Amino acid sequence: MAINDNEVTHMGSVEVGQLINTSLRGDDPYCRLDVFFRNRLSLRPNATPPARLPDNFMEPAGVWRLPWNVTVEERTIGDAQNAVSVRIYRDKSCGGKNNAWLLWAHGGGFTEGSIDTAEAHATCAELTARTGTTCISVDYRLTHDGRNLYPAALDDLLDVWAWIVEQTQRNAQQTTLMIGGASAGGNLAAALCRKLVDSSREGGVLLPVPHAFLGAYGVFHDMQRELVKGWDGNTSILPTPLRFTPQVCKDMYARYVGRATDFPAYSVPGECDARQLHGFPPSALICCEFDDLAPSSMVFAEQLRQAGTPVQLRMAAGVLHGFLNWYPSERLPQTLAAIRFLAAFIEEQIQKQARERRDESFID
Repeated sequence: MAINDNEVTHMGSVEVGQLINTSLRGDDPYCRLDVFFRNRLSLRPNATPPARLPDNFMEPAGVWRLPWNVTVEERTIGDAQNAVSVRIYRDKSCGGKNNAWLLWAHGGGFTEGSIDTAEAHATCAELTARTGTTCISVDYRLTHDGRNLYPAALDDLLDVWAWIVEQTQRNAQQTTLMIGGASAGGNLAAALCRKLVDSSREGGVLLPVPHAFLGAYGVFHDMQRELVKGWDGNTSILPTPLRFTPQVCKDMYARYVGRATDFPAYSVPGECDARQLHGFPPSALICCEFDDLAPSSMVFAEQLRQAGTPVQLRMAAGVLHGFLNWYPSERLPQTLAAIRFLAAFIEEQIQKQARERRDESFID
């Protein structure tokens, strides 16, 4: 049985185990890899994967243009000593009426990436165009040669979140506030959610918990243990540079945190029990069929379900980690399906908040 391209698991009615079983069917994983990546990597059935990536590996899957109704503004938030650069995406057709904000963090293993990558730029632009949401893409500090270690990037996101909240309060806006990110940015976004939830639980909250969380192929665990038995049967056909082995993940976290053991809680936001996730906002997660990190999203989704959080989990069939970086394109249908999934989730949250505000107004 093939995975449906639009399959979404609403946690609680369909268990994660069913999603895993459809991806580990015992057939040749080569046949399930999207033809775009098969051709781009020059893979062949039962052949040893190449040791290096082709020079054109990251060329876009197709031509993408900024949607007509989206404006883009570069801005610096904070003072000279705590400045954070952001890129703001607005829907100019909204007439200045904004009912939702999304803070978005790009990926890159905490050491690379930028707001110029497609998973940040195109994703934010598309979500703004489709939902009217104002997206704030954060150019957070990257770890490099022992500089900007944890929690520098998380602090940058927290500062931007405070700025977003200030904007809504200043304009007396009743809005839907969301936090999200891709890959390492998904880690940072989840960590920020946990930090805000913990602050609220402890009674010292100064900033609100978001109404929703969005994570695209994020990594939430230290990945030093096998989260889903046999998952590397999918990824074994990939070239070495595309693998996230336990050692690769250990090195990534060591560069981010500054040590190889005893990672701080918010650096691995999924390394906790369900009780610590109580109060986490409704979540939409995307994982990739050909990604060593996919089990982290699956397990995190199950942890959230056990904590009482409504969760939607989408398996992007046939694609690699970071597939949004090839730009939304019909040549890579999962890019378009992922954008639709995230946009639909955002719309659901906007409508949910609007209903709750109407109910509160009726009670008053």
